[in-house]
Amino acid sequence: MSAVWEDQLAFDCRLESRVDSNSNSSPSILVARQPILDRDQRLAAYELLARSTDALDAHTPGDASATAGVLIGMLAEFGLERLVGDLPAFVNVTSEYLTGELPMPVAPGRVVVEVLETIEPDARALAGVARLKGLGFQIAIDDYVGPRPGYEPLLELADIVKVDCLAMDRREIARVAQSLLPFRARRLAEKIEDRATFHACRELGFDLFQGYFFARPDLSSTRAPSADRANLVHLLAELHKPDADLDDLEQIIARDAALTLKLVRVLNSAAFGLAREVSTLREILVYLGPPTVRDIASLLLLSRCDDKPRPLMLMAMQRARMCQRLSSFARSASAPRAFLVGLFSALDAILDQPIQEALKSLPLSEDVRAAILEHRGDLGTVLEIALAFEQGNWEALPKTRPSDAALLDASLESAAWVTQLDRQLGR
Repeated sequence: MSAVWEDQLAFDCRLESRVDSNSNSSPSILVARQPILDRDQRLAAYELLARSTDALDAHTPGDASATAGVLIGMLAEFGLERLVGDLPAFVNVTSEYLTGELPMPVAPGRVVVEVLETIEPDARALAGVARLKGLGFQIAIDDYVGPRPGYEPLLELADIVKVDCLAMDRREIARVAQSLLPFRARRLAEKIEDRATFHACRELGFDLFQGYFFARPDLSSTRAPSADRANLVHLLAELHKPDADLDDLEQIIARDAALTLKLVRVLNSAAFGLAREVSTLREILVYLGPPTVRDIASLLLLSRCDDKPRPLMLMAMQRARMCQRLSSFARSASAPRAFLVGLFSALDAILDQPIQEALKSLPLSEDVRAAILEHRGDLGTVLEIALAFEQGNWEALPKTRPSDAALLDASLESAAWVTQLDRQLGR
């Protein structure tokens, strides 16, 4: 087994031991990550979203300080690399972290400290922001909706200002963007949910963008997907047939000469650390095992959609992995079918078609199709959980679900898995 996958196995075992050690007391927090993109829709950072499980169960906002404290402690325990690779992580903090009452146990340089809109920029808070900035942390102002009395000193210290675009129309967004021009901070447009708003904000000079506009299909054109794109989707469907054995996978991959060549080259690269060079598909399948080869081949295939932002492909793979990890908690949701449900639930954005059209010609079982289209059955519940985590929409979590410990670990592992896979394949 290569060093890469030994490292992943070690991480899996660490997570499992965490669940075992917490069997009598659930973790007090759920964590998700949301991508932040640059003007070219490339990954620039992740924001880490958290929610206290006590607050979730009680349907209350909860104590933000306690939530932030557990999240920051978790980052110190597991390491940022597992969750965000070599990208910066945006993390909300409360006044206790700004003033130094609570220490920041994570290193500066990799963390962007988000100052919540609820924090008043009094002398104590400003001194705390200046202190963190002096230590090397970047400072972001969260949910900015326009000038406020006494806010200018905080804007002077900020490296990034996040403008809440969901709360405003285009004219108001333009006004706020204009008001920030005297300051050196980069402008981040957050809560961008459609491509039109993304393009409008980019024209206004915003540098960074956060929201799920990139994961929405572009239905402005009714043209059918190209033959290459359609063949790619059919190949993905065949790769993830639940009953496909080693011989089947070898034949499926071998039909695509470009995929075969790329797979051999990638797995023989230094990044994967194989003990010896492999030259045939059979060797690869035996050496790494069908599940690993299937996952790598899937991301290589998705990478051919070069007109789509890479964050979309990584999000689809992470969603699929999350569904796969959660399948063991559902009676009829096998791991291969759960992975397929998660992966193909993003086909509308990949093909720029309504999801019903995207699935129409694929040989999918009825339960897989119903899970994607209607969130029906055990597979549908697994997908609902994965989507809720993806968006940090904790209220959308179904009432019948795995334990908080299992959800947390599945979330952390799926994020770490796709980050590691992307790193090895070369972003």
